Amino acid sequence: MGDDEAIPFNFERLDPAGEASNSNEGFTGKGRASYPNGDVYEGQYHDGKRHGEGTYTFKNGDKYVGEYNNNQRTGLARFTYAMPQSEDAEGTPAGNRGFYHGYFEAGKRHGEGTMKYANGDIYSGMWKNGKKHGRGTYVYKQTKFQLVGEWDQGEIKKGRWVWTNGDQYIGSFQNNVPAGQGLWRFNKGYEVEGTYNGGDD
Repeated sequence: MGDDEAIPFNFERLDPAGEASNSNEGFTGKGRASYPNGDVYEGQYHDGKRHGEGTYTFKNGDKYVGEYNNNQRTGLARFTYAMPQSEDAEGTPAGNRGFYHGYFEAGKRHGEGTMKYANGDIYSGMWKNGKKHGRGTYVYKQTKFQLVGEWDQGEIKKGRWVWTNGDQYIGSFQNNVPAGQGLWRFNKGYEVEGTYNGGDD
């Protein structure tokens, strides 16, 4: 169920007395909740909901450390991914040991943040509703190539594709590859301008 689970299996009030309970209903203060699925949350509560600083550890080893607002991940935080997983509609990093450090809103990456993927690739820039959106830079670990520009719903739309030898493409993109009007600028000093089909034959 993830950290949207609202009813703990066991709840321990960590301040002031540390008394155990099976309910966090109406509680304000610091507490520790264990959930039936094996997840654990430790941190601040307000009126029975996660609110303020807290750490949510998932059974699979994923961990969220940061702020909550009314039970939702909101504010500055670090989310560390421990288990293999593929990139989904929200841009979850593939593989293991990836992390996101940045801002959340209503449970999703939103605002400025940096994602390091398990393969070593790094995206640093703006997010909206869990996807890369706005100004950002994506650096490929293996090739050191960079995609720099404006992103929309997880894909770069306009910007630069910079190679390590100094060659670069400047223009429009579709599906993260050159498409539409663009300019190739080569390190030898010449340029090629044209319209690109995004890799289609």
